[in-house]
Amino acid sequence: MGNNVQSYSDTLIALSCFDESEMMLGKSVTNSSMSTIAYNQSSDDLENEKNHPTYDEEKGVKGVNSTTFIISTLHSSRILTAIDDSGGLVRFLNDDPLQPQTVTIVVVNANGISKTFFDLDNIVMSNNVINNENNNNSWLNIFSSSSQLQQFYFPLKIQAELEKLYQNTPCLELLSRSIENDYFLIEDYKDRVQVVEMYNLRTDKLEMVFHQRAESAVTAFGHGNPAVAISKHNALLAYCRGANSITIYLIENSLEISTQSFPRVERILSVDFINDDESLIIIAQEKESLIPLIIVWDLFSYMDNAIRILQDATELFSSGSYKLVRSCGNIILAGSDGSVTSVLDHTLVKEILVPTIKSKKGLITLDVKYLRESEWDLSVHHTIFYQDGERDNAETKPVIVFDKEPWIHSKGYARISAFLDDERTTQLFIGVTTVQVWYRKDVNAKEQLKYIWVAPKDKKISIESLKIGQREFEVCLHIKSNQSMTTESVLNLHWPFEVNAVNHACSALWHLYDRRDDPAGLQKQQEYENLVHRTERLIRQFIKKRPAIWRLIDVRYDVMASLIKGRRIRLIQKILNNEESNPWMRYLHTPRLNEWPKKQKTSDLEIAIKCSEGRRQRDAVMVGFLLDYYSDNAMDNTGWMFTVSCAVPLLFDHHLGKKLN
Repeated sequence: MGNNVQSYSDTLIALSCFDESEMMLGKSVTNSSMSTIAYNQSSDDLENEKNHPTYDEEKGVKGVNSTTFIISTLHSSRILTAIDDSGGLVRFLNDDPLQPQTVTIVVVNANGISKTFFDLDNIVMSNNVINNENNNNSWLNIFSSSSQLQQFYFPLKIQAELEKLYQNTPCLELLSRSIENDYFLIEDYKDRVQVVEMYNLRTDKLEMVFHQRAESAVTAFGHGNPAVAISKHNALLAYCRGANSITIYLIENSLEISTQSFPRVERILSVDFINDDESLIIIAQEKESLIPLIIVWDLFSYMDNAIRILQDATELFSSGSYKLVRSCGNIILAGSDGSVTSVLDHTLVKEILVPTIKSKKGLITLDVKYLRESEWDLSVHHTIFYQDGERDNAETKPVIVFDKEPWIHSKGYARISAFLDDERTTQLFIGVTTVQVWYRKDVNAKEQLKYIWVAPKDKKISIESLKIGQREFEVCLHIKSNQSMTTESVLNLHWPFEVNAVNHACSALWHLYDRRDDPAGLQKQQEYENLVHRTERLIRQFIKKRPAIWRLIDVRYDVMASLIKGRRIRLIQKILNNEESNPWMRYLHTPRLNEWPKKQKTSDLEIAIKCSEGRRQRDAVMVGFLLDYYSDNAMDNTGWMFTVSCAVPLLFDHHLGKKLN
């Protein structure tokens, strides 16, 4: 296991040598445990070794005391530490940003946890090195450090499990799977509901307790040791107890977000976060095959290929017998034939790490720049493109929607549309401030909103490039200030593959609310209200069809904050107080104090309080909805209340303290 010390241009390697007795409680603690090392020796050397008191003639090995080596690759030398005489699972803890020069290492075996730390600035060269400068075995040169040793017993729950099950059986796999990043995790079951306790190895304290919801617990039972993963940014915990389902928790408040089952799977062997914590890679045992499955799950995607399975992994697991090793962000497959393979670097796995975009036909580029530079743009305000790239005047040809920006007062403002299919049932509309996709089955049917993106109130957009295909478009937009022609930012949208339509719809409701006073006249106001209604309906339908994905999107994006800023009171009430009998339609919102992945944010409750200022006191009902939702759910898990305490002073500042009653 390696740990790169960036500020010192050094990589430290920890190597622990120990016997399986270190992983059993049946051995005597006072006896020195012995490890076996095989040697390639000459016949003369072998004869000499037979006189060694711990030499085993049948196995051809000799015994050595359990030991742990810490090696500096920069100095090609060993660093003496307080854990030199310990053996077991060895892990570097992540660097402390406040003390980057301090290295912390833990060694875990059946007797507990040993921890040492030392300062890289205080390492000095020993006399062994000074007197043996020409030693060919230079990596054995020794540095000494003033490291300190701390030893801890396991929590009572795991201590009891070890005493029951591992008196004479090694617990190596159990302990290995219980350590993730800087944490030691153990599980318990209370009333058949899973509880996972997470201890911080750096502070030696219980940091969080995760409670699985009762409706998810029915899928949690399995056999084998747990599979655990913590996201790179410490935002999410993925946990599985040998079953065919994985539960995702939000670490900052211990709340369960979602549980995903995999019907083909008998037991999950390994799980890891990849793609900057946007996906999970899962290695699992299939019910009717000895060859494991490799699955990639895009956590926040609602596309059909969000879960991808490598159907035939025979080439990867060709050795038959294998062992999975996870270290330093890598997943290593060690075969019984001595082969070592990086799972993530294998060609077959690389093909499924990122979803394949399967366009129904190739995209064609529309010459939108020509429109701006020609007389066409002066005489035609609304251009419609067809699938063959030809264009026409939308004012004289049938289209699904004609004007969908009722806050624009000029009748002749420039806009571009394009049909996204040969049947002309799907229309892309790009105006001054929005990008929209509308669908109509036939001329007698009512149009349906499929996608919407709205620029903030003080911004406008211009098209830099546009490509269209069968129910697909790719556009590059320049976003500018209303008072300036200078491009402030660039936005690329590739619908439907590389956009999150639900997040964009929620943001659209916020920006549409900011434009509520802009439509002039009754007709324009009705058109505005209709667009808001259609956008809200798009979100409602998504939640109803895919509540599990909505819950994940809720922690990935600030969708609830957008709905609050958009004053969508009825929709918020529906999300928080869903009374449907289906238990999967509950817990559709999770309180947070961090933006994705780990940036501090204003809580949704505080946003709701601030939105009730001044004339908008009627909007204070949103505060009541949130408080009721959090307090009702807190009967099962106090994590629901963790944003409320921060918001109490703000409640009284805005004269909303009575809502705490």
